[in-house]
Amino acid sequence: MAGAALIEETKVMLEKAGFTSIILTPNPSYVSNMLEWNDPLYKEIAETLPCGKKIDDYVVSLSIEARK
Repeated sequence: MAGAALIEETKVMLEKAGFTSIILTPNPSYVSNMLEWNDPLYKEIAETLPCGKKIDDYVVSLSIEARK
C-alpha cells in the first residue's frame, strides 16, 4: 500500500512532530469495505492472502487524536 506505515511508526512520527496525548484507533472496517467497491486490485490482493486471512488482518485505517 502506497504511503502505508506501521501503527507504532505513526505514533513515533506524531511524537517527533510535537504531538502529545496521542490516541490511535484502528478502523479495519474501512479497508474491508473496499472489497465492496468492486476494484479489481483489491480483489486480486484478497485472493493472494493466506487461507482464512482478510485484508484488514494486515492493513487498517487509523483514527488519530492528538494535542499540539
